[in-house]
This record gives sequence, structure tokens and C-alpha cells, in this order.
Amino acid sequence: MKLRIGTVVAFALGYVLGARAGREHYRTVLRFAGAVGRSDKVSDAVDLVGSKAKAAFRLVVERLKDTAGVRLGWRNGEQAADAIALDLAEDLATAISNRRR
Repeated sequence: MKLRIGTVVAFALGYVLGARAGREHYRTVLRFAGAVGRSDKVSDAVDLVGSKAKAAFRLVVERLKDTAGVRLGWRNGEQAADAIALDLAEDLATAISNRRR
């Protein structure tokens, strides 16, 4: 219950302070946030996180495929492990070549 009351109080406080700050302060904050979002360091970090997330998703998909293949008898465990290692090596090579550019 404390969490709910705290959330409501925080929301109300933010609303009151935001209403007092006015439209000009909102625009100032928005310009600052836009400038931060356009900075090179932030965009590089976003790109890095996006590429890591894609690689992690591909790895999960591959592991699910391999697990299903092993369970259904299409592959044995060593073939599945080899496929995962090959995908990881390809992702690593791609990441290294993209960092050098």
C-alpha cells in the first residue's frame, strides 16, 4: 500500500510543480532533452545497445531452434552447440568490423 500512496504523491507533486513551471520551462527542458538525444555519445550508446539487443535476440532465437531441433531429434547436442558458436563468431566479427569504421 505504501508504494501506491507514494506513487500518487509523487505524481501529484510532479503535476503541481510542472504546472507552476509553465510552458516556457517545458520548452527549455524539451530543447535540452533534444540536444542530449542528438549528441554523438548518446547516439553511439543507443546504437551500441540496439546492436547488442539484436544480437541477444538472434542468439535466443538460435538457441530455441537448436533446443527444438534436439528435442525433436533433428540435431544432436554437438551440432546445436556448433551452430551457436558459429553464430556468435559471426556476430563478433561483424561487431569488430563495424567498430573499425
